[in-house]
Amino acid sequence: MDAIELLTHQHREIENFFREIRLLDRSEPQSRRAIFELLRDAIEAHDQYEEQVFYPAAHARRTAKHLVAAQAEHRIVRERLQAMRELDVGEPRFDQALLALEEAVRAHHRAAELELMPQVRTQLGSIRLFELGQEMEALTERQDTESEQGARDPHPPPL
Repeated sequence: MDAIELLTHQHREIENFFREIRLLDRSEPQSRRAIFELLRDAIEAHDQYEEQVFYPAAHARRTAKHLVAAQAEHRIVRERLQAMRELDVGEPRFDQALLALEEAVRAHHRAAELELMPQVRTQLGSIRLFELGQEMEALTERQDTESEQGARDPHPPPL
Protein backbone atom coordinates (compact mmCIF):
# COMPACT_ATOMS: atom_id res chain seq x y z
CA MET A 1 0.00 0.00 0.00
CA ASP A 2 1.39 3.41 -0.81
CA ALA A 3 1.83 6.08 1.87
CA ILE A 4 -1.17 8.16 0.84
CA GLU A 5 -3.45 5.13 0.71
CA LEU A 6 -2.21 4.06 4.13
CA LEU A 7 -2.73 7.51 5.66
CA THR A 8 -6.18 7.83 4.09
CA HIS A 9 -7.09 4.39 5.43
CA GLN A 10 -6.04 5.58 8.89
CA HIS A 11 -8.25 8.67 8.48
CA ARG A 12 -11.28 6.42 7.92
CA GLU A 13 -10.32 4.20 10.86
CA ILE A 14 -10.04 7.23 13.18
CA GLU A 15 -13.39 8.57 11.95
CA ASN A 16 -14.95 5.17 12.72
CA PHE A 17 -13.63 5.30 16.29
CA PHE A 18 -15.25 8.72 16.71
CA ARG A 19 -18.53 7.31 15.40
CA GLU A 20 -18.32 4.29 17.73
CA ILE A 21 -17.68 6.32 20.85
CA ARG A 22 -20.54 8.69 20.04
CA LEU A 23 -22.90 5.72 19.77
CA LEU A 24 -22.07 4.52 23.27
CA ASP A 25 -24.11 5.83 26.18
CA ARG A 26 -22.39 7.50 29.15
CA SER A 27 -23.66 4.61 31.26
CA GLU A 28 -21.09 2.40 29.49
CA PRO A 29 -17.87 3.97 30.82
CA GLN A 30 -15.64 0.93 30.31
CA SER A 31 -16.58 0.62 26.65
CA ARG A 32 -16.25 4.37 26.12
CA ARG A 33 -12.80 4.38 27.77
CA ALA A 34 -11.69 1.39 25.67
CA ILE A 35 -12.81 3.03 22.41
CA PHE A 36 -11.21 6.33 23.46
CA GLU A 37 -7.91 4.54 24.09
CA LEU A 38 -8.10 2.90 20.65
CA LEU A 39 -8.88 6.30 19.14
CA ARG A 40 -5.98 7.94 20.99
CA ASP A 41 -3.57 5.20 19.91
CA ALA A 42 -4.73 5.44 16.28
CA ILE A 43 -4.29 9.23 16.24
CA GLU A 44 -0.85 9.00 17.83
CA ALA A 45 0.31 6.31 15.39
CA HIS A 46 -1.03 8.31 12.45
CA ASP A 47 0.73 11.47 13.60
CA GLN A 48 3.95 9.52 13.99
CA TYR A 49 3.71 8.17 10.43
CA GLU A 50 3.19 11.66 9.12
CA GLU A 51 5.85 13.40 11.19
CA GLN A 52 8.59 10.77 10.95
CA VAL A 53 8.10 9.49 7.40
CA PHE A 54 5.59 11.38 5.25
CA TYR A 55 6.30 15.04 6.04
CA PRO A 56 10.08 14.82 5.65
CA ALA A 57 9.65 13.11 2.26
CA ALA A 58 6.95 15.57 1.19
CA HIS A 59 8.93 18.67 2.04
CA ALA A 60 9.25 20.97 -0.96
CA ARG A 61 8.69 24.64 -1.66
CA ARG A 62 5.13 24.11 -2.88
CA THR A 63 4.13 21.93 0.09
CA ALA A 64 5.87 23.95 2.82
CA LYS A 65 2.84 25.98 3.91
CA HIS A 66 0.68 22.85 4.07
CA LEU A 67 3.27 21.05 6.17
CA VAL A 68 3.57 23.96 8.61
CA ALA A 69 -0.23 24.03 8.97
CA ALA A 70 -0.40 20.25 9.42
CA GLN A 71 2.21 20.30 12.18
CA ALA A 72 0.29 23.07 13.96
CA GLU A 73 -2.86 20.93 13.68
CA HIS A 74 -0.96 18.02 15.22
CA ARG A 75 0.00 20.18 18.20
CA ILE A 76 -3.64 21.15 18.75
CA VAL A 77 -4.77 17.53 18.55
CA ARG A 78 -2.03 16.39 20.97
CA GLU A 79 -3.04 19.10 23.47
CA ARG A 80 -6.71 18.10 23.25
CA LEU A 81 -5.87 14.42 23.67
CA GLN A 82 -3.74 15.20 26.70
CA ALA A 83 -6.53 17.23 28.31
CA MET A 84 -8.98 14.39 27.70
CA ARG A 85 -6.83 11.86 29.56
CA GLU A 86 -7.81 13.63 32.79
CA LEU A 87 -11.56 13.57 32.11
CA ASP A 88 -14.06 10.94 33.18
CA VAL A 89 -15.68 9.46 30.07
CA GLY A 90 -19.09 9.71 31.71
CA GLU A 91 -19.08 13.45 32.30
CA PRO A 92 -20.49 16.00 29.84
CA ARG A 93 -17.11 17.77 29.62
CA PHE A 94 -15.69 14.62 28.02
CA ASP A 95 -18.33 14.75 25.27
CA GLN A 96 -17.58 18.44 24.66
CA ALA A 97 -13.85 17.73 24.50
CA LEU A 98 -14.47 14.76 22.19
CA LEU A 99 -16.45 16.97 19.81
CA ALA A 100 -13.68 19.59 19.78
CA LEU A 101 -11.10 16.86 19.15
CA GLU A 102 -13.17 15.39 16.34
CA GLU A 103 -13.55 18.78 14.66
CA ALA A 104 -9.79 19.38 14.82
CA VAL A 105 -9.01 15.91 13.46
CA ARG A 106 -11.57 16.17 10.64
CA ALA A 107 -10.21 19.57 9.60
CA HIS A 108 -6.71 18.09 9.50
CA HIS A 109 -7.85 15.09 7.44
CA ARG A 110 -9.78 17.30 5.03
CA ALA A 111 -6.80 19.62 4.46
CA ALA A 112 -4.45 16.67 3.98
CA GLU A 113 -6.69 14.87 1.52
CA LEU A 114 -7.76 17.89 -0.51
CA GLU A 115 -4.60 19.99 -0.53
CA LEU A 116 -1.42 18.23 0.59
CA MET A 117 -1.82 14.66 -0.64
CA PRO A 118 -2.62 15.50 -4.29
CA GLN A 119 0.49 17.68 -4.47
CA VAL A 120 2.65 15.04 -2.82
CA ARG A 121 1.31 12.32 -5.15
CA THR A 122 2.41 14.39 -8.15
CA GLN A 123 5.69 15.39 -6.53
CA LEU A 124 6.86 11.95 -5.37
CA GLY A 125 5.23 9.50 -7.76
CA SER A 126 3.93 6.01 -7.17
CA ILE A 127 7.22 4.20 -6.57
CA ARG A 128 8.42 6.59 -3.86
CA LEU A 129 4.97 6.60 -2.22
CA PHE A 130 5.02 2.81 -2.12
CA GLU A 131 8.47 2.91 -0.49
CA LEU A 132 7.19 5.38 2.10
CA GLY A 133 4.23 3.10 2.81
CA GLN A 134 6.69 0.28 3.47
CA GLU A 135 8.68 2.55 5.82
CA MET A 136 5.50 3.33 7.74
CA GLU A 137 4.61 -0.34 8.07
CA ALA A 138 8.16 -1.12 9.22
CA LEU A 139 7.84 1.60 11.88
CA THR A 140 4.77 -0.14 13.26
CA GLU A 141 6.49 -3.53 13.23
CA ARG A 142 9.49 -2.11 15.14
CA GLN A 143 7.22 -0.52 17.73
CA ASP A 144 5.22 -3.73 18.14
CA THR A 145 8.41 -5.71 18.66
CA GLU A 146 9.75 -3.18 21.17
CA SER A 147 6.52 -3.14 23.18
CA GLU A 148 6.39 -6.96 23.19
CA GLN A 149 9.97 -7.09 24.46
CA GLY A 150 9.24 -4.46 27.10
CA ALA A 151 6.16 -6.39 28.24
CA ARG A 152 8.16 -9.62 28.62
CA ASP A 153 11.13 -8.06 30.41
CA PRO A 154 10.07 -6.86 33.88
CA HIS A 155 13.45 -5.13 34.24
CA PRO A 156 14.14 -3.17 31.05
CA PRO A 157 17.67 -1.87 30.62
CA PRO A 158 18.38 1.57 32.09
CA LEU A 159 18.28 4.54 29.75
